[in-house]
Amino acid sequence: MARVETFLTDQARTRPDAPALTDSLGTAWSYADLDAASDAFAAQLQTAGVQANDRVLMLSENCASAVAVLFACWKLDAVVIPVNARQTAGEITRILNHAAPAAVVMTCAASKAAAAHAERLDATEVSGAFGSLHIATPLPSAPDSDLHDVAVLLYTTGTTGDPKGVMLTHDNLRFGGAASANLRDMRQDDLIYGVLPITHVFGLASVVTASCYIGATVRMEARFTAAKLFEALQDGVTLLSAVPQMHARLMQYTKEQGLVTLGSEQLRYVSSGAAPLDPAWKRKAEAFYGVALQNGYGMTESTAGICATRNEIGNPDISVGPP
Repeated sequence: MARVETFLTDQARTRPDAPALTDSLGTAWSYADLDAASDAFAAQLQTAGVQANDRVLMLSENCASAVAVLFACWKLDAVVIPVNARQTAGEITRILNHAAPAAVVMTCAASKAAAAHAERLDATEVSGAFGSLHIATPLPSAPDSDLHDVAVLLYTTGTTGDPKGVMLTHDNLRFGGAASANLRDMRQDDLIYGVLPITHVFGLASVVTASCYIGATVRMEARFTAAKLFEALQDGVTLLSAVPQMHARLMQYTKEQGLVTLGSEQLRYVSSGAAPLDPAWKRKAEAFYGVALQNGYGMTESTAGICATRNEIGNPDISVGPP
């Protein structure tokens, strides 16, 4: 079985100095740095008692350290459970009781919400090449050999019932990342804006895993604001994947600055996902960005990057499936 962490180790071996990640905390890691950070945190998890086939709950908002946690878990053959730290204490408790993780990791430096969970769980701060993180061990290690090929356990929002854990294998996540990179024609010199939460399959597979697969750079952002996105698009970002509300707020912000179009010379790919795409709105967005707006589809219960358009600018087609 091929594993997700080989995307990282291959990049670190062949292109160690190539930029991998930056974030809003000022972190700037090469692929060698990210590889070393994940090794260092894997050692911390082992010290905390985490074993192969254990589950590790990660309460986070987007930052470089969160990516290091993902790869650290995979290097230990542990299953990572990425959960948005902005969920309530009650929601987190339900996941804890259901998943029974051997450790809980929180990205407190990037998230006040994570810091609140860390205080509630009496977590201990650790620091190293991976930055600063907090670890709690409310439950004992309980390896499950049936999870040996599972990479992530993603909990759905529970819209129609209690949240359920969806098991995605290493092969599944590798496929989602590779498919997303190929659909977007990603290149090693691309700079991808990473504001989609990596606790969701869209950000996890189509941004982080896809970028690591191809060897591109991700500019991580913990929380979305139209002003920060506008700044990033004026500062070298070449690929933007977002949901319709983000595109709409960016266009409104740009209008408030007295501009009609974005005017970026670097941006070459824009996509919309996680919601239907209105044809009239698509035309408006393409006039604003100056590039085609692609539509994509995926779902937690299967994989990211199931299908997407590859249309020229002005094509009215909004379907991501066969006619």
